[in-house]
Amino acid sequence: MIDGKNKELKGVEKPLFDKVQRQVRVGGGGMVGTFLFDTLAQFLTGQASATMRTAEAQLRSFESFQAAIRKVQHLALDKAVIEGVMKRITGEAQGAKGADGDIYAALVAQDAVERHIDYFPFFRLLSKMAHLSMASKREVSAARKIQAIDEKIAKIRLDMETQRILAQNLNFHEDLHAEAERIRHSEISQLTEKREKVNQRLFEVQREMDNFVENYFEGLPH
Repeated sequence: MIDGKNKELKGVEKPLFDKVQRQVRVGGGGMVGTFLFDTLAQFLTGQASATMRTAEAQLRSFESFQAAIRKVQHLALDKAVIEGVMKRITGEAQGAKGADGDIYAALVAQDAVERHIDYFPFFRLLSKMAHLSMASKREVSAARKIQAIDEKIAKIRLDMETQRILAQNLNFHEDLHAEAERIRHSEISQLTEKREKVNQRLFEVQREMDNFVENYFEGLPH
């Protein structure tokens, strides 16, 4: 965010602003002057279709210009718009087909430097706004990526916790099943042991009965 002291306005004072603005308004700035103020209008309004004439509220005076600089929304313009502006200013695409680098070429032409000397502080300001806008977009992009990564990590952790709970439930059911099996086996074992004891007792009783009957009949008179 540009601070209240408007450090980006260094070199752009009221007399210079008034002079250049008047010159451009009457068409004396040529292609370079028109591009300069139309592009400033885009940044100041956040609208790619803005021009010096549609941004009258922001460019009508040095004071309104200062106020508009403080309120620039650096995320408003699309990345492609900003990149297109910088290519025309810096000449990064010089030699490519189309108009890329035309402003750069016009500024550095042998007979143009003196004619455009008053524009350089404005182009420095425009360049700073463009770089700040791109930096702001990179910051937002990075923050979104971090947020997306954090959401993925949170989802993975949630999945892990869900799997852990499922595993615990599965282990609980397995433990419950094992306990039931143990109880059943224990009950069967106890019942089997009890059956064996009862069976042994029955055998003993039957033997006693047999002995009793045998002794009983032997004791009867013949």
